[in-house]
Amino acid sequence: YEQVIPLTVRMEKKDSRIILISGPNAGGKSVSLKTIGLLQLMLQSGLLVPCNEESEFLWFDKLFINIGDEQSIQSDLSTYTSHLANMKVMIQNMDDRSLFLVDEFGSGTDPRFGGAMAEAFLECFLDSGGHGVVTTHYGNLKNFSDSHQGIVNAAMQFNPNTLSPTYQLEIGVPGRSYAFEIARNVGIPEDILERARSKVDWDQLYSEDLLLKLEEQKAELEAVLKEQKQNNSELKHWLNRNKELNQMIIQQETQIISEAHKTAQALIKEANSKIELTIKEIRENQAEREKPKKLRTELREMLPDPPPALPDEVVGAKEKETLSVVIQGEEINIGDWVQVKGSQSVGKVLDIQAKRVVVGIGEMRATVKMARLDKIKKPKNVNNGTGTAASYRISKKAHFSTELHVKGFRVEQALPVVSKFIDDAVVSGVKELRILHGKGTGALRQAIREYLALVPEVNKMTDAPLDAGGEGWTLVSLIS
Repeated sequence: YEQVIPLTVRMEKKDSRIILISGPNAGGKSVSLKTIGLLQLMLQSGLLVPCNEESEFLWFDKLFINIGDEQSIQSDLSTYTSHLANMKVMIQNMDDRSLFLVDEFGSGTDPRFGGAMAEAFLECFLDSGGHGVVTTHYGNLKNFSDSHQGIVNAAMQFNPNTLSPTYQLEIGVPGRSYAFEIARNVGIPEDILERARSKVDWDQLYSEDLLLKLEEQKAELEAVLKEQKQNNSELKHWLNRNKELNQMIIQQETQIISEAHKTAQALIKEANSKIELTIKEIRENQAEREKPKKLRTELREMLPDPPPALPDEVVGAKEKETLSVVIQGEEINIGDWVQVKGSQSVGKVLDIQAKRVVVGIGEMRATVKMARLDKIKKPKNVNNGTGTAASYRISKKAHFSTELHVKGFRVEQALPVVSKFIDDAVVSGVKELRILHGKGTGALRQAIREYLALVPEVNKMTDAPLDAGGEGWTLVSLIS
């Protein structure tokens, strides 16, 4: 009682009704047996039971116990006789609502005969349907347990290095006796141990050796599992940490996107206001020719360039190769050769007006934003801005799509694209164009047509025929 040693009994749900516990006496077999009986009595007496909350118990009507030595000179009872008397009572009264606890089954007589009697009693216990726990040293009972349904081997775990019990019951494997190890530990001479070992049946020694190897492998496996459990715990910690960091990143990203969205909405709102104001002024000054031109220039300055990632079918260009060598990092001045970004249009700078450049392309002139031009080396076969411009125009026309799709765009997104589309059409020499904007509310259609009305190169605008899209399309004719 000086030291309280916790007993661990781990039993899985099985079909077995009888547990056969084997192993050395010092392994705590009797402790396990008595603990199981005590817990059952506590439960059936209405007391709280110290066990795992997931544990399951049965309720028994009868409890049979055969523990200890009940030999008596007065009653002419030997140890074995007293055991047999108890077994007789059990056999006569046991049923499927009975629990029996038997310590050192078959002991007190010749092991050969005691083991045989114990095996016969086990068969009767199985036939009766009773539940029970039995401790033993006999090897024949271990073999019996392996070959019969309803009974399972168990072993009290024993530390082979310190030869001390761990008080843990393991279901499914028989226990070793540790007879020679314990004898060696108490100081029995080695020659006596060798003599004893030579007298033991070889099959029994082989079984003991197999059990020893099994326990060693089990110990190694438990050590590996323990290490693996620690590694899993660390991995779980870092996974949780990674989830926290990922959540923080998502929150920050969401916040950044939200702020960017608010900024974009503010810019769009401002651009819409400017566009509406510009259109309003144009309407009010239709009689003045110079005023709409000035407002058109201001509107184009205010509108952003189309994004470089727009698909080819949107911007109307299908060829992206650069015809000339681009000069990086140098300012564009009058007299330099330039190329319109994303196109094959090449020309010479004739004039620079603020952020816009007048470029001579063959016999025609085009006004282009400075940001849309690349400075290049003078192309071959080009003579002072004339000579091959027509061939460039033909090449551009061969790869230019006369249709532009901006359906689903916002007004502030569509107008820069339409502006570039018209510029490319002028450079390509194309006269008839089709713009798909869809019907919807009509706002996009109206904004595009009001913008096209400001473009000098546009001759007229009409709806497409009903069988070709009707009001969802705008047909544009450019001045010849």
